[in-house]
Amino acid sequence: MVRQRYFNYRSEGHPIDGVVVYADWAKPPALAGGDPYLHTYCYLKDDRLTDGGFNLITDEMKIKIFTTGGTIDKVYFDDYSHYEVGEPRVGEILETAKVNLTYTVTEICRKDSIHLTAEDRRKVRAKVAAEAAALILITHGTDSMSLTAQALEGVSEEKVIVLTGAMNPYLFKRSDASFNVGCALGALQSLSPGVYIAMSGRIFKASQVRKNRDQQQFEKIDGPHE
Repeated sequence: MVRQRYFNYRSEGHPIDGVVVYADWAKPPALAGGDPYLHTYCYLKDDRLTDGGFNLITDEMKIKIFTTGGTIDKVYFDDYSHYEVGEPRVGEILETAKVNLTYTVTEICRKDSIHLTAEDRRKVRAKVAAEAAALILITHGTDSMSLTAQALEGVSEEKVIVLTGAMNPYLFKRSDASFNVGCALGALQSLSPGVYIAMSGRIFKASQVRKNRDQQQFEKIDGPHE
């Protein structure tokens, strides 16, 4: 039996006359005065819009970005010969790339991840749990990113949560920051609910990744990071 629900993409899924979503890809009948080919077809799985198992991001399906600091936001001070975590850079990254997505950015803290505490991680988890958006990106320092990812496991059965960061500051010419943020955004739009890390050109599950400091890469492991 074909299930259907009415969506108006500009009303964030409220059931009013609009796009007809068919679970079995059946061609919808023409709505009064409308052209059936102007409507969007996709699977309806667990009441979420999907396309062959992938999440469909519409103009009004918002992405929430939380920032915690880390190398991606670091600034080098020549006079003192040291780095400090500066203001969040992810907004600038997305503006430069001219992304066609709806997002908001909220700063949770501004720390090198080696200084993040258990209380900081509880705060991150609470922010994620309270957030209405189902797609959440977190920028984070690389040294303890996997620990925070593990701390977020089980926070929601409906949200896709992706953590990313950079080995070199965004302001550096040879930074991987923009590449990693782009990978993370792509992951948000294609993954099933869960917690992931997007680094080194790969997507890892929260419990199966660690940073290899010698290689300056993230790599898959069989069990939780220690």
